[in-house]
Amino acid sequence: MNDPIRDPNFNQAHESGHWLDFPIAHVEFLMAILKQLNPVRLVSYIVARAKYSALGVDTNPYANPDKLGWPWAIRLGVLFVVAIPAVQVTLITIGALGFAERWLMSAIAMVVLIAAWGGLIAYYLRVPEEAFAQSRINPVISHRATAINRTSYMALIYGTLTVTEYYSGVPTWGYFGLLWIVPLFTTFPIFMVLREWIQHGNADRGRYTNSRIFLVNPLLRYAVFPFGMDYHLPHHINASVPHYRLKELHSYLLENDAKYAEQALVVEGWRAGDQHSAPGITDVLGPRYTPHGNAAHVDEETLAEADVNDAAAIAEQAVASQKAGLRAID
Repeated sequence: MNDPIRDPNFNQAHESGHWLDFPIAHVEFLMAILKQLNPVRLVSYIVARAKYSALGVDTNPYANPDKLGWPWAIRLGVLFVVAIPAVQVTLITIGALGFAERWLMSAIAMVVLIAAWGGLIAYYLRVPEEAFAQSRINPVISHRATAINRTSYMALIYGTLTVTEYYSGVPTWGYFGLLWIVPLFTTFPIFMVLREWIQHGNADRGRYTNSRIFLVNPLLRYAVFPFGMDYHLPHHINASVPHYRLKELHSYLLENDAKYAEQALVVEGWRAGDQHSAPGITDVLGPRYTPHGNAAHVDEETLAEADVNDAAAIAEQAVASQKAGLRAID
């Protein structure tokens, strides 16, 4: 956690140029937020995130570098997700503008969708399992089944949009673009970058000091800390606890874990009103709240019930991560 080499969030943020050099002053933090409004920076964040999610990276401690899979097994899936909407919208628009029969363009759109989906599923069913990138942890659901399920889910979404638009006359593809695609390249990256800064910026890699608890107003909680993200430190303590029980976990740890009660930092609002108030978000990102002297903590208990196929390699990664943490303290 908070490992600048192995943590995918850190690695991605550094590659896309979105990480800050903490600690940081209030004004510098606000200026950094304003810089994120640059559309180029927003797109670069999404591109980097898509790359890390779809392709993976060599620094992932759970990835198997000897079994990276076939490039086209990934490329075809990405092409389907990106290209099919463009084809659907083009064909539907041709019909809507009267250049061809609307029913005919909608029918062609559905035929193209079904044919592309069927061809991709057939490909996934025929290729060997090693065509999919393998992990050092055997998945509960196979990589093949996951690829098929993801592709089928997107095909169902695209087909539903096309059929609904034809029968209702409502521009459902337009609403999909407005309510999903546009936010994906605007508000989503802004809130994601802001969340990563706030949750892990100016924190170290100690068990109780790698993140914080945020008591904020409902709007900020909805935009930046949904689904229990405001209780991010308890989430790191025990990631298997569902988001709706994290507040209870925080209360439990305060009562039963003396070190947690001592070190867990509760942040209230954007900025503290005075020196006697609890620190605000901009306060904890500054030098006054920079933690010192905490050894890096790697929680290996999460793998206790996992089907690990290369325990030695994962153990080596854990040791390397802890050594890097010790060097950072020195």
